[in-house]
Amino acid sequence: MAGPDEERAQSEAEGQDFHLAKGAGEELKRLASHPVEEAHRLQDDAREGEKGSGLFLLLAEVGIGLWILAALLIVAVFLIAYFVT
Repeated sequence: MAGPDEERAQSEAEGQDFHLAKGAGEELKRLASHPVEEAHRLQDDAREGEKGSGLFLLLAEVGIGLWILAALLIVAVFLIAYFVT
């Protein structure tokens, strides 16, 4: 059987999960209702580094840029191969 300390720790963990889920829901509502303003707000947060999501947003921007660059290089290789043969 779980002791009182274990039960309290479990209820605190569940409470934190609830607050995280609630916060994520609020972020999604803002994003769905005003996507452009929310994107600008998230970029400002990333620049200021106030939230933990700032690093994730910067990494996401770099990742998207790298995927676009890779796609362009692949297209260039196929076009070169097509015109050379």
